[in-house]
Amino acid sequence: YRGDFLRERGAIKPFELQNSTDAVTGIGYCEQTEENTLTLLVATTQNVKAHHLLARGPPTCEDLHPYGCQKSCAVMSLDRIMFIGRADGVFEIGPDGRRGCYAFEGERKLLFWFKNYLVEVQHAGDEDQLNIYHVRNKFVAYSGAFTGKVTQIVSEWGEIFVLTADRKMLQLTEKDVQTKLEMLYKKGFYTVALKLAEDSKQFDASHRFDIHLKYGDHLYSVKRDFKGAMEQYIQIVDRIEPSYVIRKYLDAQRIKNLTDFLEELHAVKRANPDHTTLLLNCYTKLKDDDKLKKFVNDDCQQFHVETAIRVCRQANYHNYASSLAKKYKQHNWYLKMQIEDMGNYLKGLEYIRRLSFVQADKNMKKYGKLLMHKAPELSTKFLTELCTDYRPTVLGGEAAEKQLSGPRGSIHDNPDNLNTEPTHCALTSSHAPAGSNAAPLSTQRSCPQDFIHIFVDHPNELQSFLEHITKHDPDCDPIVYNTLLELYLRDHHLLARDCLLYTSPSPRDS
Repeated sequence: YRGDFLRERGAIKPFELQNSTDAVTGIGYCEQTEENTLTLLVATTQNVKAHHLLARGPPTCEDLHPYGCQKSCAVMSLDRIMFIGRADGVFEIGPDGRRGCYAFEGERKLLFWFKNYLVEVQHAGDEDQLNIYHVRNKFVAYSGAFTGKVTQIVSEWGEIFVLTADRKMLQLTEKDVQTKLEMLYKKGFYTVALKLAEDSKQFDASHRFDIHLKYGDHLYSVKRDFKGAMEQYIQIVDRIEPSYVIRKYLDAQRIKNLTDFLEELHAVKRANPDHTTLLLNCYTKLKDDDKLKKFVNDDCQQFHVETAIRVCRQANYHNYASSLAKKYKQHNWYLKMQIEDMGNYLKGLEYIRRLSFVQADKNMKKYGKLLMHKAPELSTKFLTELCTDYRPTVLGGEAAEKQLSGPRGSIHDNPDNLNTEPTHCALTSSHAPAGSNAAPLSTQRSCPQDFIHIFVDHPNELQSFLEHITKHDPDCDPIVYNTLLELYLRDHHLLARDCLLYTSPSPRDS
C-alpha cells in the first residue's frame, strides 16, 4: 500500500510485492538519496531481495543475494544496512547488493544491532555463545558463554539486556571510551584506538595527538619499525616538539626518515634556522641534488636564507648557494662565493657594478686589490667611474632592494649586508632647473685616495686613474696630486737611467 492509511477513506487496497512459499526472516527499509527512492530489503530462508519503491509507477524487484537466513538471523544497522547470519559467516547487504562478508565461525542463532555493534548468539552445545563485534573498526568488543539458552536481546538506557530460557535477565554495560583505549594500548591495537577516537565525539585533536605519539613510540621502541614510527610522528608534526623526534633519528642509518620529518616541519612553517641547517645537511649527505634544488628554488618554501646559503657553501654546492644569495640580495655572500670560492672575478666585478653606490664602494675596498690583480683594465675603469660619476648598470640602491626583496626579507636579513656608510666625497651638481628655487642635486662619489693602495704593482693603471681624477676634479685631495707627482718622477728617473745606460761608452771604446 502506498500513501497515508491513517487519512485514507474507504477500503484500503494493498498490492502484492512478493509471492513466495519461503518464510520471511528479516525486513527493513533503506533510502537511496541519489535516486530518491525507498528500498525494502526482504530476507527469506532462501534469498534476499530488494523492492525499489519508485515515486511513480509500480515497484521493481531485484535479487541481491542467492542465500537467505534462518529466523532472527537478519538485522538492520543504524545506517540501514542489512546483516544476515549463516553458518558460513555474516553477510552485509545494501540496496545495491552484497557489500562485505565476515567469516565468523559457528552456527548463528540470533543477530541484534546495538549502536555501532553487531551482537550475535551462536549455538555452542549446552551453552550459547554471545559475541559483540565492532564492525567498522573490526574488533571483538565482548565474548561470553551463557549456561541458559538465550531467547531474546533488547536494549534500553544505553545498555544491553539478555533474556535466557531459565528466566534470567543479564545486563551488559559498555565501558567508557578512555577505558577502551587503555585496553587497546596494552594489546598494541593503536590503529583500532585511532579509529575509536575518531568515532567518539568527546575526543578532539589533542586526544588523537596522544594516540599518535603513543603509537609512534610503540613502533620505535618495541617493534623497531622506524619508518612506521616516523609516519605517526609526521601525522602530528604541527603539535609535536621537533627535538623529541630529531634526537631519535640522528643516527646515520635513519637519515632518510629524518629528512621526511624535516620536510614536513618546513611545510607546516614550524622550522627554525637549525632545522633548515639539518635538512640541507641531510640532502647533502644523501647526495639528493634534485630535492636540494627543489628546496632552494621553491618560492613558497619558508626557510632561513642565510642559513641555507652557509650550509650549501660548506657542502661545496656553490651554484645553489650563489643562486640563493643573488635571488635574495645577499650581496656579501654572493661575492664571497664568486670571487673567493669559485674564482669568477669578472662575474663578481660585473655584479658589483649593479649595486648601489654604498655597496659598490664597500665591496671594491674589500675585493679591489684581488680584482685589480686579475682584471686590471676593467677594475681601473670601474674605479674611475666610482670616483667620478657612478651609475649602477641596473636599478640599485635601497629602493631597489626593497622592491626586489622576497617575502623572507624580514627574517633573513644579514647584519653584514646592511648599508654601512663608507667614507665618500660629496659632489654638488650645478645642474638645477632654470628659474627654480630648488637646491642643487647632491650626488655621491668615492674618495680616490682610498683606492690608491689597490694599485700596488700596477703603476701604469694607477697613473691613468689619477690623471682622470685630476682632470675631472681639479680640487681633489692633495694626496692624489702627490701620488701622481711621484709617478711622474719615477717615470722620469727610469727614463733617465735607461738613457744613461744607452749612451754610456763601453770599456773597449775607452
